[in-house]
Amino acid sequence: MKDTLEKRFWKHTDKRGPNDCWLWNGCLDSRGYGQTRVKGRKTLVHRLSWGFVNGKIPEGLCVCHTCDNPLCVNPAHLWLGTHKDNMDDMFRKGRCPPLVGEKNGEAVLNWDDVKKIRTRYQDGETQKNISMDYPVTQAQISNIVTYKEWKEAK
Repeated sequence: MKDTLEKRFWKHTDKRGPNDCWLWNGCLDSRGYGQTRVKGRKTLVHRLSWGFVNGKIPEGLCVCHTCDNPLCVNPAHLWLGTHKDNMDDMFRKGRCPPLVGEKNGEAVLNWDDVKKIRTRYQDGETQKNISMDYPVTQAQISNIVTYKEWKEAK
C-alpha cells in the first residue's frame, strides 16, 4: 500500500504537546521553512498542514505563523491572512527592522554624502546652499544634520 501525502508529511513532523511547536524535520528552503514536493512542485509544509486540518487555502491568502517559527507545522499556530497582514505582523513583532540609509531602496543619498553634508554644515554652510548640490530638499538636509534621519552615520 502506497503512503498518502498526509502520512508521509506526519512522518517528518516532531509532534509535541498541543500548544507546542510541531517541528518539521524534512527538507528546508533557503529561508528555513520546511518544504516538500507535491506533484513535482516545491510546497511549503506549513501550508500543507493548514490544508490537512482546515481544507483548501483560499486564493490570495498566506498561511502565517503565530509562533514565528518557520519549522512549525502545528495547525493551532497557523492563521490565514493576506500578504499585507503577514508583513504587518512581522513589523509589529519586530522581526524585520526597517531598511534605513543605503539599505532603503528609495534612498538617493549614501553614507558618504551624509558625512559630507554634516561636515559642510558644521563648517558653517547653510542648509539651503548644501541642498543645491544634492537631489534632496533643504528640509531633508535639516533632518540629516540634526540626526533625525541617517542616525547611523555618526
